[in-house]
Amino acid sequence: MKFIRKSKAKYLPALMLLSIFTATHALAAQVSIDSRDFMPYEGDHNYGESTAGNLTCANGNSSNLFIAQVPLPPAPAELDIKQLAVWGGDISSSDAEVFLERFCQNEFSASTPVRTSLSNVFSSGSAGNYFNAAALNFRVSDQRTCIYMVSLQFGVNNCPGPNLSVARVRVRYDLVQQPVAEQIFKNGFEN
Repeated sequence: MKFIRKSKAKYLPALMLLSIFTATHALAAQVSIDSRDFMPYEGDHNYGESTAGNLTCANGNSSNLFIAQVPLPPAPAELDIKQLAVWGGDISSSDAEVFLERFCQNEFSASTPVRTSLSNVFSSGSAGNYFNAAALNFRVSDQRTCIYMVSLQFGVNNCPGPNLSVARVRVRYDLVQQPVAEQIFKNGFEN
């Protein structure tokens, strides 16, 4: 049996309180998806960039649909997605709509991927720069079998051109911590 040295024993109450606090409180974090992280949903359609560097769809023969993966922490981390937000510029009569979606597929058997829409936000519809956000509370613990994507649609049926743009999309989440008390006692006090 090993004994705790007296110099380390004085820190024991503080470490225990810290581990309890960490185990019961989530840490807020976020993922920002820049306009240049998006790619056309279908093939190699043309797209544009506003003078501010924002993503726009190009008039004419182009797609108004774009997609980007949300790089969430890998399993075994658990997190609660709390907000979907979008920034951009809008001086058109159309709106940009952003969707947060989950795509899941069985890990060890053949199956069709299942698509679930979790939330969506629109550009404000007023002239000038915009910001819009939607609150949600969705637990993520399925990173081994699911990926999370942000889909972006400019206009309803066609591309409105460079007068409607998206600068970035943010997914804010709370990282749910696993209890750390066992690790402290397992590694920190054995000498």
